[in-house]
Amino acid sequence: MPRAPVRIRLCGVADVASGASLKVETHGLTVAVFNLDGEFHVTDDHCTHGPGSLSEGFIDGDCVECNFHQGVFNIRTGAVVQPPCMVPVKTYPATVIDGAVYIDYDPASADTVKSCTTRAFRARTARRASGAAATGPARANSGGRSRACRRLARLRRARSPRPFPGACLRRAR
Repeated sequence: MPRAPVRIRLCGVADVASGASLKVETHGLTVAVFNLDGEFHVTDDHCTHGPGSLSEGFIDGDCVECNFHQGVFNIRTGAVVQPPCMVPVKTYPATVIDGAVYIDYDPASADTVKSCTTRAFRARTARRASGAAATGPARANSGGRSRACRRLARLRRARSPRPFPGACLRRAR
C-alpha cells in the first residue's frame, strides 16, 4: 500500500529574511529555503555539479549562483541557467501555514538527482571542454564567461571588498 506524503516543517517565516536563504537538515533531507519577496521556495541544498551549498550561494532575483563553481540555477523551477551545471536541482512545493514553511515529502517516490561525478559524465564533460577550447571564447573580451556571469561577478565585487588591492575574485584557469 503506498504511503501518504509526510508534511515536514522546515522553519518559521521569520527565520528567512526577504532575499535570503536558509539551510535546513531534517528527515534525511538537506534543503535550501529561499524567500523571494515573501514567496517561499525550497530546493535541494546540494549543487548538482559539485560539493557547493546553494543556501550559501549568491542570490540575484530568482536565481542562485553556487558558491563552488558559479553555476546558476532558477530558484522557482530548479532549471540550470548557466553552466558548468548541467543537471537541474530538485525543487519541492512549499506552503506557508501559521507562520511556518512546510513541504510535502514522499520518501517512497523520491526522485533523486543523479550525481554528476560518474565516469561517463566526466568523459562527456572533457569532450565538450576540449571542443570549446578549440573554438575559443564566445567574445574576445568575455574571457569565456556569459553576460549573466559577468554581471553577477560585478555585483559580488561591489558588495564585498577585495581581500587586498588588485585581488581577483575569479580563479586562474
